[in-house]
Amino acid sequence: MKNFTFSLDEVPQRWAVCFNENCPLAKRCQRRQAAELMTEMAPQPVLKATCVTPLAYRDGHCIMFTEPRSEKRAWGFGSLYDGIPRKAYPRMKAAVMEYLCGQSTYYRYNNGEKTLSERQQQWIAQLFSRNGFTAPVVFDHYKRVTLFPNG
Repeated sequence: MKNFTFSLDEVPQRWAVCFNENCPLAKRCQRRQAAELMTEMAPQPVLKATCVTPLAYRDGHCIMFTEPRSEKRAWGFGSLYDGIPRKAYPRMKAAVMEYLCGQSTYYRYNNGEKTLSERQQQWIAQLFSRNGFTAPVVFDHYKRVTLFPNG
């Protein structure tokens, strides 16, 4: 069995996978890894899937090739405001809430229903820095997720 960087549950439904075992790019391709997961590790046999045809590979290049990528996601704001003065808390929380498109979305990120991308984490860290708070920005939880491109 191979070492995959993601699980079958992470593969989006209807995401095009590749069953071309002879492709020279197969060992590095996320689409090929997903197809292998489907055939080797699915709890029930997968009988139907959206797939890349062998025509995608031409002249040493595959237009559907996808290198596996991951990102460190974060959620939870319990310790985000540690180290800032009490009087600055409402202003900083309001700025983060506005950036995250409102109170209900803010609480989805706080509760882990949604996770902050690395870009969002960076924006929040820069917000704190621009306001003179130099302590590292720390979220309550982190997890690494596999990214899948559209198509």
